[in-house]
Amino acid sequence: MGFDGHYAMPAAVTLRSLGGSLRPGENATIHVLAVEIDNEDRGRIERSLPPSLDIRWYDFDVDHIAGLPISSMSDEVYITRTAYTLLFLDRYLPAEIDRVLFLDADTLVRSSPADLFETDLGGCALGAVQDFGCPAIGLPKGVAGWRELGLDGRLPAFNTGFLLIDRPVW
Repeated sequence: MGFDGHYAMPAAVTLRSLGGSLRPGENATIHVLAVEIDNEDRGRIERSLPPSLDIRWYDFDVDHIAGLPISSMSDEVYITRTAYTLLFLDRYLPAEIDRVLFLDADTLVRSSPADLFETDLGGCALGAVQDFGCPAIGLPKGVAGWRELGLDGRLPAFNTGFLLIDRPVW
């Protein structure tokens, strides 16, 4: 996960739902790219977690994202600075981690992700779900500049808030 202090409470809900969805005997290690999350919020989150979850914090260097575009809820596209943490996960995670399930901080987990985690990605870098709100890249909230990139506007757009990543391919 990657989030900032504004998403501390939703992230805690996501983590609690993940912990509650694990089957008996399952455990999960959560790696958080923390964008300016203070110790008070970290403590609250840690105290709310069941023993089946182990959380690891990485202080995300905001210089990585300086100058990248962001937008607010009132804008047509909603991108916060934390949306970019995904692009830098390889700089933070321990080298021995080969598989990552990346979740947005506002995701509700309803069943164990264990089977999903073992999904064969067929040599692809990631597995994703098609975006419900914008199912194709050529739609108004799709991929900016898709024509200039030589892409077919009918290609499916995926939601970056729920990704299964094969890190060596990534």
